[in-house]
Amino acid sequence: MPLVDEIERVRGLATPPNEEATKFQLVLPILRELGWDAFDQSRVTPEYPVGTKKSGKVDLALMAPRRGPVALIEVKTADARLDDHVDQVLGYAFNEGVDICVLTTGWEWWLYLPREKGRPQERRFAELSLKRDSSDQLVDDFSTYLGYTALLEHKSERHARQVLAARLDSERLESELPRVWGSMLSSPPHELIELLEGRVFNSVRLRPSREQVADFLRAQTGSVVEAGLAAMPSTPRQSGGQPQPSTKGPKKKKAAVPPTTLRLWGRHYPVERWVDVFVFVAEALYELHADRFPDAVGSPAGRRSYVETTQYSLRAPRRVADSGYWLECHASASDLKRRAARLLALFGYDQTDMELIFE
Repeated sequence: MPLVDEIERVRGLATPPNEEATKFQLVLPILRELGWDAFDQSRVTPEYPVGTKKSGKVDLALMAPRRGPVALIEVKTADARLDDHVDQVLGYAFNEGVDICVLTTGWEWWLYLPREKGRPQERRFAELSLKRDSSDQLVDDFSTYLGYTALLEHKSERHARQVLAARLDSERLESELPRVWGSMLSSPPHELIELLEGRVFNSVRLRPSREQVADFLRAQTGSVVEAGLAAMPSTPRQSGGQPQPSTKGPKKKKAAVPPTTLRLWGRHYPVERWVDVFVFVAEALYELHADRFPDAVGSPAGRRSYVETTQYSLRAPRRVADSGYWLECHASASDLKRRAARLLALFGYDQTDMELIFE
């Protein structure tokens, strides 16, 4: 069964009554579609001994042939507070040297890089929710971070590090902006005074003195910062809490089945996910038109194409080949398809140059 169909099936289940039921009803079916067969202990080992003296056990260990575990998964009941169990699973995962560890209630999945430095919340790179996230996004995230081949080839860890670094940088910028702005208001720099002085003159044809402008800015230190932050669009951040589980099954969301082949300019290329379509089109255009890329994506139309020169403001960044451009890949199937078509149009191609084939 395709992963997207399994996710839809799991969404319709009632909340399991205990950890064992959660593991068998919600967790293992998803892992199976990711290439982890629970009946093959060379791939999935239950009750894996962990800890410095191997006195503890973790619910599931995802195993690499001849290498040992590459990921650990601890399963809790739907009403459990995951925060209460983070330190333990991170400690086990660090001692075992795995790439990724997961703490889950079956509905909520918290994913960590156990070998990273910092507090637990600074090592959590993703939160997946079967109740809130779209099926398309879940397929992409599960495949990227917990897919059999992705974990064995360390692709999961590399992508997780990129996502985590971008999130931490974004949070640092969010905390620094108010501080820098407050500093500029309390001790107004020459450039800011001149800017406001000129704007006032252009508006009322009266020029305030530098002292008037500086005094005004200093008086706004508290109120302007608060108003400015309230007006700023917030960068998506991870929540520290958990929604209360419901005993009712979640509402079903219709998922778009991904194509199997992308036909671009008459040639056929295999794809597995909707995000592959968007990324492949962007990389193909960059390979053909690297010299035109800055002008195209920097145009008014290009600024709506979800291509950035930095990954820090993106929730699911993917780099365009070896360029300095990044794609925002956190989107529904229809949005990813539209973004690919929009990129083609920016470089003068017709939408008919791209065809998606479903088999």
